[in-house]
Amino acid sequence: MVERIAVFTDVHADAPALHSILNAIEEAGISKIWCLGDFCSGGPDPRQCFDWTTANCEIVLAGNHELFVTHKVFMQYQGGWADAAYYAYQELGSKRLQELEKLSSYVRLPYAELIHGAMTDPASDYIRTDADAFMNLNMIRGNLLLFGHTHQAALYISQVKGLPKKPEIVIGQEYELPNNFRCALNPGAGCDNKGARWMELILDDDERNVMRRVIWHQTDVPGHGGMNSIF
Repeated sequence: MVERIAVFTDVHADAPALHSILNAIEEAGISKIWCLGDFCSGGPDPRQCFDWTTANCEIVLAGNHELFVTHKVFMQYQGGWADAAYYAYQELGSKRLQELEKLSSYVRLPYAELIHGAMTDPASDYIRTDADAFMNLNMIRGNLLLFGHTHQAALYISQVKGLPKKPEIVIGQEYELPNNFRCALNPGAGCDNKGARWMELILDDDERNVMRRVIWHQTDVPGHGGMNSIF
């Protein structure tokens, strides 16, 4: 049985970028969608991005920017991300905020662990270096970790000795994920200024084992030259 899963992250309340991703996923015929967080704060469209994401995604994680909203960090800080969180807080309204508070930054599935940041801190820590990846891959229970937060598409494959291997990501190229090694994958940012990024995870279960493959995608956002931020 072959299962295809679309994964995106870090749209940051950018409705045109999210719309382009969801359209591309629909055109690809993929029905299962996961969001790894930072989807409804940081840009001008908190309500649209909240509604579209929660309506279309089977799993939605809370990123650090969602926690900025629910924890009301704008009461202590000003400028940049704090102003964006305040704007999102005002726009989302009480019902959406109640739903937002229920979201976790980490979800463990039978065949994958999903996290916004890193195992050391699910919402806020980063996996940015080979050493970060090595530490986090050694913290998961299974052998597949999906993460966001850095805005950079990435694939780390553990090795018998030493730091993980990190192949270069080529859009549209299919990568096979070896079953006997742990792997960490980042879709890249939905608000990337080169085009909205997302990832297609393919699980092929032949009752003996699960063959895992992944393809990174990039979609054009018409009339959009980068993150559509008002901050």
